[in-house]
Amino acid sequence: MTHVPKEKRLKWDRKAVKHYLVGYADNVKGYRLYNPRSNKVITSRVVIILEPNDSPEMTQVNISEGQGTSLGHTEKQDDTETDSNQSVITVIGNDDSTYVEEQSETSSSSDDFSDCLPMKVVKNLAEISQPVGTVRERKKPDRFGYSNMCVETGVSLYEDQITYEEAMNGPESGDWCKAMEEELKSFEENEAWEVVDRPDKATIVKCKWVFKKKLDSEKKVRYRARLVAKGFTQMAGIDYKETFSPVLRYSTLRLLFALSVNYNLDITHLDVTTAFLNGHLSETVYMCLPDNLVCTNKENKVLKLKKAIYGLKQSAREWYRRVDDYLQSLGYNKLIYEPCLFIKQNNGVTIYVALFVDDFFIFSNCKKQTEVLKNELKTKFKIKDLGEIRQCLGMRVRKENNVISVDQEQFVEYLLHKFNMQNCNPVSTPMEVNLKLEKASNCSTQYPYQQLIGSLLYLSILTRPDILYAVCYLSQFNNNFNETHWKHVKRILKYLKKTKNYGLKYVKDEHDLVGYVDADWASNSLDRKSFTGFVFKMSGSVISYECKKQTTIALSSTEAEYMAICEASKEAIYLRNLLLELNCRNESPILLLNDNQSAKKLAKNYVFHKRSKHIDVRYHFVRTAVENRYVLLNYLNTKDMPADILTKSLSCQEHFEFIKELGITEK
Repeated sequence: MTHVPKEKRLKWDRKAVKHYLVGYADNVKGYRLYNPRSNKVITSRVVIILEPNDSPEMTQVNISEGQGTSLGHTEKQDDTETDSNQSVITVIGNDDSTYVEEQSETSSSSDDFSDCLPMKVVKNLAEISQPVGTVRERKKPDRFGYSNMCVETGVSLYEDQITYEEAMNGPESGDWCKAMEEELKSFEENEAWEVVDRPDKATIVKCKWVFKKKLDSEKKVRYRARLVAKGFTQMAGIDYKETFSPVLRYSTLRLLFALSVNYNLDITHLDVTTAFLNGHLSETVYMCLPDNLVCTNKENKVLKLKKAIYGLKQSAREWYRRVDDYLQSLGYNKLIYEPCLFIKQNNGVTIYVALFVDDFFIFSNCKKQTEVLKNELKTKFKIKDLGEIRQCLGMRVRKENNVISVDQEQFVEYLLHKFNMQNCNPVSTPMEVNLKLEKASNCSTQYPYQQLIGSLLYLSILTRPDILYAVCYLSQFNNNFNETHWKHVKRILKYLKKTKNYGLKYVKDEHDLVGYVDADWASNSLDRKSFTGFVFKMSGSVISYECKKQTTIALSSTEAEYMAICEASKEAIYLRNLLLELNCRNESPILLLNDNQSAKKLAKNYVFHKRSKHIDVRYHFVRTAVENRYVLLNYLNTKDMPADILTKSLSCQEHFEFIKELGITEK
């Protein structure tokens, strides 16, 4: 029986739930426990282990002292009561005992989810359900982890991580050892630390090894081992102060793709090896020695960090500061509206340098100056030249005949495989027309609903705006879903199977940046709030887009459209200022098209009317934007409004007409 913390149960819920003991946690003190009802594996310290009556005595064990317990399981019984002929072993945890849920990644069939548990797991459960004696050899059992609960997907960018023990005892231990040696060599080359005696009364940050297989553009497997600090053990104000670090926006990267087509810019991809080790620490931080680091008198030694290694709270900030200082010393100017984008223009030569954590993307119209920049970067950082961009942040990028195509076909195939939908019947739209769902009274946790929603959201915000509305609508039921909701979210996968090779295509054209904005008034039957949708298009495809439920209830379609125009105007001003900083446009306003004449007139005139007097003053920002000629509002017929795809589910014909208009096409 496992204690359920207050924050994870309601007032009248049970305080303890029946689980099967399947192992011991590796990185925290606790037991790994399997719940057959919710199909989850959790980690908890506070448990009561029920065993056959071999000893009438009750034994108390403090898990914080590393003591083990004997294992056993009773016959099927009630969740809250125990038979009188059973002995009970109580495991007492500390006050800060953990209760960590681990969502099992089981496969789902195309039509039913009832048989989703793999045979390997069923076999394990059958074994542990048999009564065993209370005395056995004190050894750690085989890990009952994600690998037993998942579909075999082969090597991919998205495999679950493994522990240090699994890496060392597995068939690929040799490859992992080489990867760890490379990592430690990087620390040595960068003089990341020094071994010192353990200081008194100092916070010692813990660390761990993280292992990951990655695929390059040619689908060759690379073994990566990363030694990371457990930043959650740092003390605020002592081990770190400021932590914020900017990151390149996806809309900015898409804008650069569009500009590279229009101005014929070459795109070069550079990867910085162990980038964070280039950041200098201003605080004194001590870290314990990693598992495989050999040192005499190891228990009394710690590492005094000189560089901001991965995992520290301030690592990303220190790395960004180092890059920022160096690029500005080379004559590059940091943009105000995008601090991760640097520009240098001289004698007709234009170079844009975009930084996304440890990836450099160089957009240039001069190959010679690109080589000069690469050589300058190599003098300061350990750079891996990946050549012309091919893989970028999980996206496949191809440039042919001055046309750039961006897609995530590999990730779509991974999702279809992971959720056992590779043999499903494809459909033509991601969502049924006029679909209205209600919140489920009892949340059915047997479906990996939240996991799939999160994966689809990642896909939709990068390259697939055509599924964004369906994902946003279904995400409202993350805590109140059942089989009906699960079938509708699987429909998105069926649509993706039909359109898995769809992506964004940027072509050279003379059209300026243009925006489309729409709202679906009171479309949400749950709370009668409206959905805002806007999209900005340039060089034949989308640059920036958003689907969002409005925060207040609109009393009319005019009010809903007016609030949507306000949101779109803010994005339009940002993109306009960014293009001005890049010297890619003049002071002319951004054209913004909507399909509501009343909202357009309300934005252009300071009228006072009883039906609009209650509108929050923040939404009248759009009037200033129109008056100052940041935005030019025009009308577009509803039948021709492509932003409709971001506010409602459409018929098959309308859906494909609009995604074609937005530049979402087959590769």
